Amino acid sequence: MLTRRNFLAGATSLSAVGLVNASPLRAAAPGNLILHGPPAGPSIALAHVAARGKLSHHVPQMGFKTWRNPDQLRAGVTSGTMQVTGTPTYVAANMANQGVGVRLLNVMTFGLLYVVSTDESVNRFADLAGKKVVMFYKNDMPDLVFQHVARESGMTIGKDVELVYVSNPMQAIAMLISGRAQTAVLPEPAATASLFQGLKNSVPVRRVINLQDEWARVTGRAPRIPQAGVLVAEPLLQSKPELIKDLQQAIAGSVTWTTNNPASAGALSADYMGVNAKVIEKSIPWCNLSSSTAKEVRDELEFFFQTLYDTSPSILGGKMPEASFYLSA
Repeated sequence: MLTRRNFLAGATSLSAVGLVNASPLRAAAPGNLILHGPPAGPSIALAHVAARGKLSHHVPQMGFKTWRNPDQLRAGVTSGTMQVTGTPTYVAANMANQGVGVRLLNVMTFGLLYVVSTDESVNRFADLAGKKVVMFYKNDMPDLVFQHVARESGMTIGKDVELVYVSNPMQAIAMLISGRAQTAVLPEPAATASLFQGLKNSVPVRRVINLQDEWARVTGRAPRIPQAGVLVAEPLLQSKPELIKDLQQAIAGSVTWTTNNPASAGALSADYMGVNAKVIEKSIPWCNLSSSTAKEVRDELEFFFQTLYDTSPSILGGKMPEASFYLSA
């Protein structure tokens, strides 16, 4: 079952550390197709797709809105109000395995996970031996990835590395800034937010470990984790296949624009999601944005899913996704 835990830190959480604009969220005018996503890196490109209006030959109007937790996501998809939405890839797989009619269109980020620290002795993964590491969302995907890397590095969780669990990334940041913790695993944009908070409070928070690189080191694969992408509801896919094909092309163009124009993308994020523009601008280079179709990177997705499944089968709904889950657009 999906829970309220969601590894993509949202603007609601960012407000706890003063990194969100005071104005309410703003979305494009509702139209024939509303794109949805969490208030995080990959959604910037989706918001840009909606703003550009490149699909006007399919739908007269487009808009973009954010969702806040997996419960809202699941309710929107099952009710038919969310036909296209950004999502963690494993959440899409979980929903499909539970009989919800969704397919995975693409992978929009190949990893958002980093270790930040105020401890000058921590510079590589081996340096975490004997340390306490703050982790958000026990037994969720980031925790499972970290545990896998630790095991493959010859470390035993609870013996060589102690994980201290918190309810969300912003709590981890608060612990770092207050000195109650020195090292934490954070996703983007929370990792970048922690650096901003460190500067603001004269606390030397550093980004010390790229977990995507550590994934590559222990698996022998590329330094990329297919962490989040876009799911499409099957009724929309069946009724408008050409729209989905053109949507994927539009996403590819918007990913390129976001990567090449971080300042403008940060401003767009502020408009659409209420997140501080500078935080988003500085986080974009660390978001590993992509527009690869799910079918193109099916091997990477299946390896990722299998790794999660081997540790916790329930995270995928008890089985691996069917071949039809992976779209080629």
